[in-house]
Amino acid sequence: MVAIFQKIVGTSRNWKTVSVVLFVVILALGIFARVWEFGAVPRGLNQDEASIGVEAFSLYRFGVDRNGVSFPVNFISWGNGMDALDGYILIPFVAAFGLTPIVVRLPSLLSGILTILLVYFAAKRIFDDEKTALLCMFLLAISPWHILMSRWGINENVLPFVFVVGFTFILTAKTNNMNYLIGCASLAISLYAYGAAYVAAPIFLVCATVILLTSKRASAKTIIPGVLLFALLITPIVLFVLTNTLKWESLQLGFMTIPRLPVRPRYEAVAAVFNERSIRPIVDNVIGMFKLLIRQTDGQIFNVVEPYGYLYTITFPLAVIGMVLLFPSRKSPRAPERWMLLSWLAASFAVGVIQSATINRMCLLFIPLFMCVALFIVWIGKHSRIVFIASILALLVGFAFFTRAYHGKTYREQSTIRFFPGFLSATNSARHANNASDPICMTDKVNMPYVFVQFSEQADLRDYLDTIEYVDPQAEFRFVRSMGRYTFGLQNCANHPGTIYVTRYDEELPVAANDYDMTRFDNFLVFTPHP
Repeated sequence: MVAIFQKIVGTSRNWKTVSVVLFVVILALGIFARVWEFGAVPRGLNQDEASIGVEAFSLYRFGVDRNGVSFPVNFISWGNGMDALDGYILIPFVAAFGLTPIVVRLPSLLSGILTILLVYFAAKRIFDDEKTALLCMFLLAISPWHILMSRWGINENVLPFVFVVGFTFILTAKTNNMNYLIGCASLAISLYAYGAAYVAAPIFLVCATVILLTSKRASAKTIIPGVLLFALLITPIVLFVLTNTLKWESLQLGFMTIPRLPVRPRYEAVAAVFNERSIRPIVDNVIGMFKLLIRQTDGQIFNVVEPYGYLYTITFPLAVIGMVLLFPSRKSPRAPERWMLLSWLAASFAVGVIQSATINRMCLLFIPLFMCVALFIVWIGKHSRIVFIASILALLVGFAFFTRAYHGKTYREQSTIRFFPGFLSATNSARHANNASDPICMTDKVNMPYVFVQFSEQADLRDYLDTIEYVDPQAEFRFVRSMGRYTFGLQNCANHPGTIYVTRYDEELPVAANDYDMTRFDNFLVFTPHP
């Protein structure tokens, strides 16, 4: 595509105009892929989205999370913890627009779009080539992984953006600017976005710092303040890990809380270093990571639309060749930048060694992989213009088919397994039906249905804390049996007269249905007693 434009326009002045046009077109394509039917695809709301929304609303209105903790550095969430950055980012959106499913997804959408822009500027710095930078931007804009990630509101979706910010600033660090300091701050903040950064951010920062020092792009005068700032900013999350690993009591630092989780923390459950048989899990993790990268699927409907993978299925071999091409020669003027990209790759691969790989857990790896794919395509284009053009056209065709599949009927139906369309509306309807004190019996065929109630109620959740009854208070994920006037699981309900029922369409009502009025909300039914 670029070669055709260059041939047509001829002069470097016209090429500059064409490159600007391509930049705008690629950005528009990326925005379109992320905003078309935003909020409608996927339909409904995932329990993690609902949880983050409730945390943000509760912090904004009452200064505590949904477990009654004052501004925690990590949410208690289901009991085993949830990274908190996305919830804090969400607070101003909730303050401005209220708590709705679309609002919960806005940080993912906006950070996804901004990441496309940052990748262009980072790639231009690394490769010193407009064509390669535009192609990196293009690959991210049409990536199925990044499109899906930008359209729903789980906590780790903001991690790539925060990490790319840190990477880009460190990439452009010099002895006479503040970029290293800003980059260190952003990398430190990434540890609050998702647990994968616990491994990736420190590894990358060490490697990048060595590169800057050996290339004489930074001095001790530049490095020491940045490292100290990084250490200061990560102190609360380090204390969180120490508190829960060593079983200390919760710590209160002013308004901030370092919470002791009531059950085993999630980072211990997924990290091989906490496994007594640590060698075998590490080997399994490495094998699993490369299977994931080659097959480009983890089978999770919110991570992949089959058969398109994270970048159209067959691109991993191209990325491997690109990695080889990435290694700089001694005379390369951009050698430090290339070594930094290789450091990002190494830090991201380390995540897959420590924990079993899924697409969302490996979210830091894909952007540098795409840059390697772009490097290979540009390289092959220098040898064969036809192959270059065919590669771009093939990617565009793949993008067109992916877009049709993602917005099509089959995926919409498949995604209901994870996003429960209609359940929040059914919850709202039941909450407002009849007397406000009537008991409500709700299906448990939804993951963590109680958090949808909290999302709907938008009340001071401290009022509910004393009424929550857990199925197993020591379980890794604490399921709620009852809370206030709500009981979860039809088998747990007392079926008192006046009870309102919320069921999935395929469940049998435990009382005589002819005594109730029924209203359907997608896959869920609300039964209210006859007046």
